[in-house]
Amino acid sequence: MIKFIKFIFFKFYILLLLIFLSFINYILYLNNKITNTINECSKNSTIIYSKINNINYYTKKKDLIDILNNNQYIKSNELNKSGKYIIDNDTIKIFKREFNFPNKHESKNIFKIKFNDQKIISIKDINNYNIKNFNIDPKIIGIIYSKNNNRCKLYLYKNKFPKTLIDMIILTEDKNFYIHSGISIKSIIRALFINITKFKIVQGGSTITQQLSKNILLNNKKNIIRKINELIISIIIENKFNKDKIIEMYLNEVFLGQYGNNKIIGFPIASIYYFNKYIDETSIDEQATLVAMLKGASLYNINKNYNLTIKRRNEILYKLKNNNLIDEKLFNFLIKKKTNVNINKFIIKSYPSFIKIIKKEFDSKFSFSINKGYKIFSTLNLNSQNSLNITTSFFNYNFKKKDDDLELIMISIDKLTGEIKSAIGGSNYNNLCSDRIFNKRQIGSLIKPIIYMLILNIPDKFNLNTLVDDKKIIIEQSKNNFWIPKNHDNKFRGKVKLIDSLVNSLNIPYINLGLYIGIDNLINFLKSLELNINNINKFPSIFLGSLYLNPLDVLQIYQIISNKGNLSKLYSIEYIVKNNDLIYDINNYKIIKNVISEQSVYLTLYSMQEVARKGTARRLNIKFNKFNLAAKTGTTNNCIDSWFIGINNNEVFLSWIGKDNYKTSNLTGSSGPLILYEKYLDNIDLEPLFIDKPNDIKYIQIDKDGEFILDEKNYSCNNLFLPLWVYNNIDKESNIFKFLYDSLLNLFK
Repeated sequence: MIKFIKFIFFKFYILLLLIFLSFINYILYLNNKITNTINECSKNSTIIYSKINNINYYTKKKDLIDILNNNQYIKSNELNKSGKYIIDNDTIKIFKREFNFPNKHESKNIFKIKFNDQKIISIKDINNYNIKNFNIDPKIIGIIYSKNNNRCKLYLYKNKFPKTLIDMIILTEDKNFYIHSGISIKSIIRALFINITKFKIVQGGSTITQQLSKNILLNNKKNIIRKINELIISIIIENKFNKDKIIEMYLNEVFLGQYGNNKIIGFPIASIYYFNKYIDETSIDEQATLVAMLKGASLYNINKNYNLTIKRRNEILYKLKNNNLIDEKLFNFLIKKKTNVNINKFIIKSYPSFIKIIKKEFDSKFSFSINKGYKIFSTLNLNSQNSLNITTSFFNYNFKKKDDDLELIMISIDKLTGEIKSAIGGSNYNNLCSDRIFNKRQIGSLIKPIIYMLILNIPDKFNLNTLVDDKKIIIEQSKNNFWIPKNHDNKFRGKVKLIDSLVNSLNIPYINLGLYIGIDNLINFLKSLELNINNINKFPSIFLGSLYLNPLDVLQIYQIISNKGNLSKLYSIEYIVKNNDLIYDINNYKIIKNVISEQSVYLTLYSMQEVARKGTARRLNIKFNKFNLAAKTGTTNNCIDSWFIGINNNEVFLSWIGKDNYKTSNLTGSSGPLILYEKYLDNIDLEPLFIDKPNDIKYIQIDKDGEFILDEKNYSCNNLFLPLWVYNNIDKESNIFKFLYDSLLNLFK
């Protein structure tokens, strides 16, 4: 019997030892998991910013106000916080935020800018020193997460949160936070008593540390196993981290609502989402409103249940008053104050088309993953993007409402640098799934200016007045397979001037010009631009735009036309910063090369201006005639794809309308995409297009038949002046130039 008892005790000790070792092993497991999870949560997600705006003496007053509004600066009557500005007649005062720019850190500062009408006449800082310029901190346009992509979060350190916010959280959620060791026995006993009397789990008696444990490592299920885990994890956290780190984690990890499938995690992102403000710029009543949501973000949600949330807000304000954190006067003011909701969906959905462009560029340039806590400073111009958003709303009301299958693409780029300024890839511009920004479509007549500048690059053979055949042609593409192309109006004109063929977007002349250049030469030129082209069908129909390109590749071609024949590779990323170190600067990697003569490009751009004046885009001339815009429309067979390109003094704009099912849109480039450009121009600061004329381009008067008139006696107002490339190496015996060459030498002496 004694042996049996000893055997039982031995087994019991072994069991206890195993349980103890298992518990220790579990504790070690939890310890390791907690360390990894908190380290991961403490990392910043990759943050994408809009373009950095530099304020200098060239900045107009209207533009400055737009920049401030776009970058979440608030017009106010007093500068008591950063992120505010005051307009006082001819003076604007700005309380600029602290910010880590790619090349330097800039502290908070107050700037005073004086204007004479729209022009800046002085810029002074807080010390009243005259300065030349300063930067405005850019707007967050996207956040890319390392994991849990539906968790919308922005991590900040504790010193970036308002003290009043931390005080009210501790007061309402865990007033003994700085005293206990992770758990509150008194609260647990109280919750246990209530749960027993209610015969179900109603309260959890959770401290801030316990809430943090649940948020980062556990689920929301209410059962005894989860509660035990929560207690253990909380004790481990309290022993591993100090109170400041714990409250910092809590501020960044607490659940504060949901938008669609996206959870709003932490106060930094919640303040931007609900109030369109950074957390350190929120008012006390706004902070109390966010804290009110801790009781249950689905129920106490200011966007859904305003009155209930405000009632809870006032209860929190009352606690602040009773604990002498605010005085009676301020309390009475705050409880009567209306807390305005200013939902900023873009912080959740961001700018999907533009973010897609950034991701693709990042992946093409770097071998490392984009979601590793970088700061990416993009080229997104908020003014331009806002105009695209307005134009998209216009499209949805005036086009899509009549035909729900219609979709659009719009992109704007800087014509000199190649910066992508703005982009929208669908009628629902908040939905990444409906984005078409990299879809390839037939480009139609947008091919014609490409052929045009290539043919004009042969100045001893072709000029704007050169006559080109516009007669019926039959092309055998294969045995017993004939192609008989037509002009859009089914007419033939015999012969037409080269410039008229582009202005009126005639097809037959361009087939003839294309055949002269050759299909292979055209394709080789396009490939030299490093465009995303492959599997091209080498048929003459390519000269009418049967080529498939994505919108960015089309813009790359027209960027060359708008920039003197210089190719500037399109880009959307200016700087990348990691741990405050600049690891990428576009200025060190810009690719700019000349790919075609400045003269042929000048003549092409001039002709595109004629398209806007009197050609297929002539409706632009009604409203924008003083801006000398250049344009080209494009429409494929059966109006399946309709395109428009517009060039002003600063940018190249592309718009496309079509259907995903490749059925007809019943819209041409003139009746659809061009109208979108007009709407876009209504909302930007437009400047007239000025083209630098090369020295060897001269304007010569021609008659109706395209012949040059070199004798001033024969000049007539009925004749047309056209630019001519006076080519130095012209063969003087050429039939075309023999007389012209000698005459020009005398005329321009």
